[in-house]
Amino acid sequence: MDAYSVFSDNYLFGNGLLEKIPHPEGFLGGVFNILSFICHFMGGATFFAIFLPFLYLCFDRTLALKIGIGLLFSGFANGITKYFCENPRPSDLPLKIMKLQSHANETAFGFPSGHSHVSILVWGIFFLRFKNLYIRLVSVFFILFTPFSRMYIGVHYLGDVIGGFIMGLFTLVLLEFLFRKSPDFPDLSKIKENFRKKAIRSISLLIVALTIGVLFLQKKFMTEAHISSFSQAVSSSGSLGGFLVGILVLKYGFKHNYFDWSTVENVKEFAIRSLVLIPGILIFYFAMGYIGKILLSEQGDYTYLYRYSRYFLLNLYIVLLAPLIFKKLKKLTL
Repeated sequence: MDAYSVFSDNYLFGNGLLEKIPHPEGFLGGVFNILSFICHFMGGATFFAIFLPFLYLCFDRTLALKIGIGLLFSGFANGITKYFCENPRPSDLPLKIMKLQSHANETAFGFPSGHSHVSILVWGIFFLRFKNLYIRLVSVFFILFTPFSRMYIGVHYLGDVIGGFIMGLFTLVLLEFLFRKSPDFPDLSKIKENFRKKAIRSISLLIVALTIGVLFLQKKFMTEAHISSFSQAVSSSGSLGGFLVGILVLKYGFKHNYFDWSTVENVKEFAIRSLVLIPGILIFYFAMGYIGKILLSEQGDYTYLYRYSRYFLLNLYIVLLAPLIFKKLKKLTL
């Protein structure tokens, strides 16, 4: 069965199933709407641009590294799959569903569902990492309800969420295998200390070359859906590059463990770590995003190079510069 016949399947990629999903009125309908848009927000870039840095710098570095690498790789894989599959999102649905769909404001292609992909990856990691019953129940809820919510608000077909779910499960298994095989990933401990700086430079350049290569996949003629899908892939690729380079340099670019990875000890320390993170997020994520929209909206290829650089710098700041700044501030204030 070829891809065209799969995407033409009316059950997997048709409105029939979406229209059969009950959309209750009143209080119950309001609850479903709120939960659906909570899942929508928690699967988006803005949420993780705020959540991941605080998890990394303030709470659990190892968990943040695993989620960050998995999330950024998933964002690239999902965006580039959307870009080349070119499968549209649902349209011509009943007015009630179309109203919900408009609030989601999704412009990328539909297959595979990025939120379904992310839900099983991130919440699957939480489920495996923590034995707490409540955390596991919340994880199971998001793993199961997020795919349903994407169909409930009319932004994905059944085939989209199945595709995202399978990709998420594959990414989760691959990530767990990688970190069990190499708990100290990335690990350069076997390289002699005299050669580590050269190795760091070489590997960093390789990471940049591999991640920036996504820019060469840009098509000549692109619709709004192409632009949105490709932008997702570029953002994730730049983020992954900055994230990996930052980890590498912080871990092996100094003679000693330069940053104390213990969790925050008190409110004052949490406040200092937060003050270190917030400027970077405001500058590289929000301000540079706003500047890019104003100055580069008509600049074609330069838009994507700027986007790659913006996300690369954002993650380099979070992973490398923020811990170094915090270390200096800690000496002065604590």
